[in-house]
This record gives sequence, structure tokens and C-alpha cells, in this order.
Amino acid sequence: MLYSSLMAENRQRHAHMDSALNKLDEDRARLRLAYNARRQEDITEEIEVILLSAGLSEQEHAVPKRKKG
Repeated sequence: MLYSSLMAENRQRHAHMDSALNKLDEDRARLRLAYNARRQEDITEEIEVILLSAGLSEQEHAVPKRKKG
């Protein structure tokens, strides 16, 4: 009787641990998606800054066209 009681308790603990691990896996996946989305936003913003500064730099160094007349 004691043995079967211990086995039942052990199965219950194992089930709880499996449930906790599954929850952690789901949380990790959710956090990874959030991290990747934020990282993508940061990269996009940095590219926009680079392109804008490159565009301004080109305009500053552009040779003005002469008017015909």
C-alpha cells in the first residue's frame, strides 16, 4: 500500500513538472517572438536613420545645376 501511494505521489509530481516545463517553453517562445519583433523594429529604425543621413549628405554635396538662359 505504501509503495503504490508513493508511486501515485511521484506520478503527480512528474505531471506537475511536465506542466511547468510546457508553460516555460510557451513563455520562452512568446518572449523570443517579442524580442525578435523589437529587434526588427530597432534594425529598421537604424536603417532609416542611415538612409536619411545618406540622403542629406548627398544633397549637401550635390553640385547645383546651372540655369540656362
